[in-house]
Amino acid sequence: MSTAVPFKYFMSKFRCFYCPKDFNECDDLKQHTIIEHPLCDTKLKSMKLRHRHDGVIKVDTSNLSCKICFENIQDLESLIDHLNNEHKIYFDKSLSGNLQSYKLIKDNFPCPFCGEVFRYFRTLLNHVVKLHSDNKNICMHCGMAFRNAPNLRTHIARHHKAANFKCAMCDLSFFSNYYLQTHLGRVHGTKVVECVGCHEKFTSAYEMQRHKIDVHSSGHECSYCHKLFTGKSSVVDHIRRTHLKEKNMVCTVCHEKFFDGQSLKVHMVKHYGERNFHCDLCGKKFLWKKNLREHMTSHSKSSICQFST
Repeated sequence: MSTAVPFKYFMSKFRCFYCPKDFNECDDLKQHTIIEHPLCDTKLKSMKLRHRHDGVIKVDTSNLSCKICFENIQDLESLIDHLNNEHKIYFDKSLSGNLQSYKLIKDNFPCPFCGEVFRYFRTLLNHVVKLHSDNKNICMHCGMAFRNAPNLRTHIARHHKAANFKCAMCDLSFFSNYYLQTHLGRVHGTKVVECVGCHEKFTSAYEMQRHKIDVHSSGHECSYCHKLFTGKSSVVDHIRRTHLKEKNMVCTVCHEKFFDGQSLKVHMVKHYGERNFHCDLCGKKFLWKKNLREHMTSHSKSSICQFST
């Protein structure tokens, strides 16, 4: 009865709630759901997730409206009230719901609890787990806490299964051959990553990718300037910064815009940070050590001038 889109998120991909299709971009997921799954059939296998008590169902409410009267709705709670009051559709609000609302807006994913905006949905989920969840499911191996039992089981399977891959050059063991090979390259300098073009070997995948760019002119290419990069994410960042000049992160104090969250955090120190670096000569305080160094040169120059006179 509404445009709310349920979805899953697994291995850094948006997964359709109704079928096993995965999408890199949230907009592709929403378009797929609207076209392929216009009706929410309760007989579908995926609908069994409604009754889960150990987790939540993620729902996109970025473009929420009522399908009966087409009125735009702000959030899920307002939608339920609207359906109850305007269309006399019964909904028992005394029952504890397991829906968690998110706004899938590419590169601008707001936290449903505090409003902080994140460029990547995975980063937002990590933020929600750390700051806005009870985290009652504790890992007996390392003490990490998780919002629900499925996340805990995934963590244990990924990080605490038997370490059967042993390094022949030291006493360390690893959970997978991939981690073992990475260890051999980084720690022992063993060349384990092979270039498919010339079969030369390297100590890491990054070095191999650099080799492919330098020697074989092969890599992830920018569609604007045709520069090659080692990874797709590097191309995306390059295009947004260099060619599109995108600045989606806005300072809430002075409204200056930045390319990413890290740049914004550095900037926010100017507004709220403590001036811990002070000059012993004049007592002036600075936010950054480099600013103090630059300031100290002014004292040196003035001393030289006084000496020369």
